[in-house]
Amino acid sequence: MTFRECEEIINSARNSYKKLKNNTYLHMLDDNTYGIKLHNTFILTINRNETYKLNTGGWETVTTKQRLNQYLPRNIRVYSDKGIWQCFITFFNEKVQCDYEDNMIITCEGDVL
Repeated sequence: MTFRECEEIINSARNSYKKLKNNTYLHMLDDNTYGIKLHNTFILTINRNETYKLNTGGWETVTTKQRLNQYLPRNIRVYSDKGIWQCFITFFNEKVQCDYEDNMIITCEGDVL
């Protein structure tokens, strides 16, 4: 989901948040940031500069992973291998794999900050 898509969804909402899926809501956090909240945890924040901050809040569940993958850009994927969470980032022909860490920030170009 891009920042612009978040804006469009929130502009159609009555409040500063909108239900996306079961227990999953999009919130406008400020003029430059949207957050996707699963239960009580913002699992993904999307900034105006198209950076994405990932956070499980310690809930490394199938549902958390599904929601992250649903709302991250298609070139960024979270998966687990033998219980270890990983990120797989593709940008043009370049592919990068890295260990998942809560509060990691990934750019839409695939850079991990």
